[in-house]
Amino acid sequence: MKIRHKLLATIGLIVLLGLLFLTVLYRTHQLSRSNTLSDDQLYQIQIGSYELSVLTYEAILHPQESRPKHQWLNKHRTLMNQIEEIESAYFLEQRNIKKLKSNLLTISELFKRLSPATEHSQTTISPDITLLQQKRQRIAASIQSVALEVAASASELRTSVNNEHIDSMQRMFTTAFAVTLIATLLLISLSFGVFRNIFTAVNNLLKGVTQVTNGDLSYRSSLHTDDELEEYANAFNEMVSRLDKTMASRDLLSKEIIKQKATEKKLREYKNELENKVRERTEALEKSRLAAISIMEDVNIQRKKALAAQQQTENSNKELEQEITQRLKVENRLRENETSLKHAIIEADSANRAKSIFLANMSHELRTPLNAILGFSEILIRDNMLSRDQRDSINIINRSGGHLLDMINDVLDLSKIESGKIEIEERPLDLKKMLYDIESMINIRVEQKGLKFTLEFAENLSHFVVTDAGKLRQILINLLANAVKYTDRGGISLRVKSEILDRQQNRIMLSFEVEDSGIGIPEDKYDAIFIPFVQTGSSDHQGKGTGLGLAISKSLVELLGGQISVQSVVDKGSIFSFQVPVTPTHGSEASEDITTGKPAVLCLAPDQPKWRILIADDNKENLQLLKKLLTQVGFRVKEAKDGQEAIDIYKQWRPDFIWMDMRMPNVDGYEATRIIRNLPNGDNIKIVAITASAFKEQKSKILDAGCDEVVRKPYRSYEIFDVMSDVLGASFIYDATTVDKQPNNKLVSPDRINSLPQEIVDNLFLSSKQLDAESILSIVEDNDIITKDISEVLVTLSKEFRFDTIIEILSQHKKITDE
Repeated sequence: MKIRHKLLATIGLIVLLGLLFLTVLYRTHQLSRSNTLSDDQLYQIQIGSYELSVLTYEAILHPQESRPKHQWLNKHRTLMNQIEEIESAYFLEQRNIKKLKSNLLTISELFKRLSPATEHSQTTISPDITLLQQKRQRIAASIQSVALEVAASASELRTSVNNEHIDSMQRMFTTAFAVTLIATLLLISLSFGVFRNIFTAVNNLLKGVTQVTNGDLSYRSSLHTDDELEEYANAFNEMVSRLDKTMASRDLLSKEIIKQKATEKKLREYKNELENKVRERTEALEKSRLAAISIMEDVNIQRKKALAAQQQTENSNKELEQEITQRLKVENRLRENETSLKHAIIEADSANRAKSIFLANMSHELRTPLNAILGFSEILIRDNMLSRDQRDSINIINRSGGHLLDMINDVLDLSKIESGKIEIEERPLDLKKMLYDIESMINIRVEQKGLKFTLEFAENLSHFVVTDAGKLRQILINLLANAVKYTDRGGISLRVKSEILDRQQNRIMLSFEVEDSGIGIPEDKYDAIFIPFVQTGSSDHQGKGTGLGLAISKSLVELLGGQISVQSVVDKGSIFSFQVPVTPTHGSEASEDITTGKPAVLCLAPDQPKWRILIADDNKENLQLLKKLLTQVGFRVKEAKDGQEAIDIYKQWRPDFIWMDMRMPNVDGYEATRIIRNLPNGDNIKIVAITASAFKEQKSKILDAGCDEVVRKPYRSYEIFDVMSDVLGASFIYDATTVDKQPNNKLVSPDRINSLPQEIVDNLFLSSKQLDAESILSIVEDNDIITKDISEVLVTLSKEFRFDTIIEILSQHKKITDE
């Protein structure tokens, strides 16, 4: 069963559970309405019976008037109609309804008997009048008795209806609770199965990458999941097999090179030996020549010797020629080996490209379903109809998906570092503000484990520097998170200082130390902890990450031009130190490095065009997610399942904005974008790419194809609306309750500080130097001249013990007198 099918089953079960809740609410409303109507009508019958009794006596007291009689008949007719209406509209006891109708018919017969008796009493002369009056009183008493019986029957029926309603509500809630519980258990079981399958497969692949990194090329993944993960495992096995063959070829080539070097050495020895022999024989010939000149009488003997020596020289020359021929053969073999080496290098490059293709495919195939998981879980969390248990379950799904995304990013970051595709992006940074932000974030983790965190930096530490802020932040967070992971008692410290590196080039060296009181590291493990996927320490602390944090940190430090080192004592703690060169700068050049909460989008702002949005994506789940986000806020949306369908819809519908997936069948996003740009009005439409690629170099390729911007999967909902606001110009109404309110130190402008009396500024400066928060609060409260915006910033900073920031604000905006 495919992973996307499992995810669809999970989402379907969630939708079914929501429909069940709506059914229960609708049935509850119907029962409540039925009970209210029947109860009200029975109450009206009860009151009407009493009124009928009163009208009976009024008819007796005023026999000459026709009004009481008509009122009596109208009331009786109304009661009969009400009983018949209840009988036809509600499922009440037929026995009680028949009894009510019978009683009312009896009352009608009695009233018919009462009317002649009343008229006859007016024309009859005593003593018969006394008998008629007694008869009239008896009939009235009978009517009153039956009317009271009607009222009692109506009251009894009201009680029966209420009891039956309560029983129905209890049965309905019991049934709904049972069905909901079963559906929830099925949802949790299915979600657990899906994520267990994914985590098991990813861990299997990570294990394989670890063993391959350690040099074990015999490892083969044994996944049999009948889904995309099995295809990744097969691709990984193919990559390892090719790498194994390449390494074997390299080993053979190394052996050949060693043999060639040995042969060259032997050739050099042969050459030296031949040169020595030639020199000796030449000297011998010279001696022979001199001897022949000096001793003429022995010419024949010397001639023979000369001929013999000449013959020996010729033989030596032949041997030398043979040696030269052999050396040429060796040189030919060297050239052949060099060609083999080039082929091996080409094969290695091919293996690296296969690795990059594998990582890109893995990124796309994992990020695409993760986008649906994180997106739909984010939408469901905002549903106010969810119970607390359901909200907790969805939060677990969202956090698990985020954890899986972090693991994938770690693997991809390491791959990009190894392949040299990661780049340094230097920009001005507010160093102290970044350190305070990291302190706030780490304090949450530290407090959860009952530890203590301390941030220390030198007084002369530069406030603003130029460096790669993102990579520096990642190094510090990795080291601090590693310290928290391996520390169960005591505390963690971050210390920062700087020293001048080069005055002429205005360069300084920042030194960072992360110290913990954790389990420590054995000295023989110092090098191993920086190897990817390697985790040291006890089994209690292993398995909580990818084992890439320190490896990535080491690579990033070296990219920034620094070095990292470790000192540790087992059971006492560790100190990780690193230094990076930076350039100091002015505060006006530093960019903001603070991330604030993103407000939720409620709907489109009024008085805007009726935007038409086209979504092109071959993945059904991601298509549904993006369509749901856009239609909820008021956009008109059409969808396309490939690039060709997107082109056809554009020609007919003329949308204002296109979300374009770059990997689609038939016609992909690159080609579809180029075609649309060449169509009428194609230059004016806004096209934003959605891609699951994790490599930044893809962005330039996408922009070259004609896209205006790029959004990577998995994305958050606010990223979608931010891009549409920037690119399309759409305006939204936000949920103000989700915006984090933080004090903005920039509100304290120089003019506002300079407007304060010198005495107040000096007192604030002195209290800040003395770390006296109560004195600062007292000065703010006692001086009405301090405006609200300044007082809010000063109070917030003093409560957070940010006295250095207060001193910096006062020092930059006004000259402080010496105390």
